[in-house]
Order: sequence, then structure tokens, then C-alpha cells
Amino acid sequence: MFKNSEGAIITISSQIGLRAIAELTHYSSAKAALIAFTKEL
Repeated sequence: MFKNSEGAIITISSQIGLRAIAELTHYSSAKAALIAFTKEL
């Protein structure tokens, strides 16, 4: 990406990252972190 001065980063996540589910807190928090990281790029 640096050599060509262009590129794309594609992130695949799920709706669980936007709304937590009590039984899946570890999965929900991991997806939320991935979404937040991508937004900050």
C-alpha cells in the first residue's frame, strides 16, 4: 500500500459488536474493538 500510495482495508464484523449480548461478552467486546479500531484508521 505504501509503495503504490493506495490501498484498502476491509473489516468484517457483526451486529453483535454494536449491541452486546450477555452470554457472548467476550465475542461482543472483541467485535466492538475491531469496529472501533477500523473507525479510527
